[in-house]
Amino acid sequence: MLPTINMNVEETNVDGDSILINRFQIGEVNDIVVAEVDWFDSYIIKRMVGTPGDKIEIKDHSTHFSLYVNDNLLYSKEKTGESSSFVKTGSIGYYATYIEFLQNPEFSKYVETDKGSTYIRLGDFDYFLMGDNWGQTLDCISKGPIKKSDIVGKVDLIVDVTNT
Repeated sequence: MLPTINMNVEETNVDGDSILINRFQIGEVNDIVVAEVDWFDSYIIKRMVGTPGDKIEIKDHSTHFSLYVNDNLLYSKEKTGESSSFVKTGSIGYYATYIEFLQNPEFSKYVETDKGSTYIRLGDFDYFLMGDNWGQTLDCISKGPIKKSDIVGKVDLIVDVTNT
């Protein structure tokens, strides 16, 4: 979740940020949540961008990518990195992964097309989490939606322990 949360997995002698999790709330769109998924060895901390029934679309503009949820702009990312058959980095690589999601037969039940636009439509029990650090994150863009039971809780507080 860099740059929002510094988990500091690189330097073992320096603490990362601390978080307080509200296990009684699963969160809503744009909240940061903690989930336990079978495709990762530990908990993941990601931004919730989609809840049951939501339409999720990333649009490619000349200088940036924009993430829309139900046709409302959630946020934009400047174009960085590259994408090829061997290398996928930055927001350009992340967008390429989004396109792969739309073309992946495993995820076809989530893909809809309307008025020339192809996007993700979540099912009745699906949630979609994305990392803030596009191109260097493992999330639902590459692994598919998660279920409510995977969500541990909503992050209510982030404490930067390096500046306390």
